[in-house]
Amino acid sequence: MTENRIPQSEVPKTLNDAVEKVISILKPEEIRELTSATEDELGEYHFTLGLWIRNNFRLFDENSPLIKNMSSRNPKYDFLTDPDEISSDIIKATWDKFHGTNYMTELSDKAIINFLHYISKSEKGDILAVKFINELIKKGESLYEIFKKKSGFSLNSHKISDNEDAKYQIRFGYSAGPEAGDGGEWEVIFDKHENIKECGRTGQWIS
Repeated sequence: MTENRIPQSEVPKTLNDAVEKVISILKPEEIRELTSATEDELGEYHFTLGLWIRNNFRLFDENSPLIKNMSSRNPKYDFLTDPDEISSDIIKATWDKFHGTNYMTELSDKAIINFLHYISKSEKGDILAVKFINELIKKGESLYEIFKKKSGFSLNSHKISDNEDAKYQIRFGYSAGPEAGDGGEWEVIFDKHENIKECGRTGQWIS
C-alpha cells in the first residue's frame, strides 16, 4: 500500500470515483490479494487500505464532498456517519467491482459510459437495454448503483488485442426474467483517451 498522501485536488467526490482511485493506487499484487479475499475477510483491511482511505479521502472532515455526495444518494450517510463505516463500504464497492458476476470488466467507468453513449447514438435504439441504462446514467446514477443496486443489467468484457489502441469484446444486456430481455456483443477499439475509435456489433440476443 502506498504511503503517499494524495493532494486535495485528487480527493474523490463520488463513491464511483473513490473506487476508481483505490484501484489506481493498488499494486497488481494488492489487487490480486483483494480479489482473492472473501467478503468476510474484507474487515482485515480496516487498518491498512481502510486507514489509507480514511486519511486520504478526508473522511474525518464534516465538509467532505465525498460524504455529501454519498448522502445525497443514500440517507444512511451524513456528516455523523462513522468514517470507519464509509471506508468499509468503499472497500466493499471496490471488491464488488471485481467480483460481481453481472459486472466484470477492467475498463474504467469513463470507457464504459463512452461505449454506452456511442452505441445508443449509432444503433438507434434497437436494443432496449442500451436505452434503459442510458436513461439511468442521464439521471445521474453511477455504474456501481446500476449494476449492484439494480437487478437485471449485466456487462463483461475482455481484451482481444493489445496494440497501440486497445481492442475489447464487450457483452452487455438486460434481463427482467427468463423470457424478457435483450442485449448484444460488440468489438470496440478505444483510443488512449478512452474514447471510441471503432465499434461494431458482432451479435444480438433477445429473450
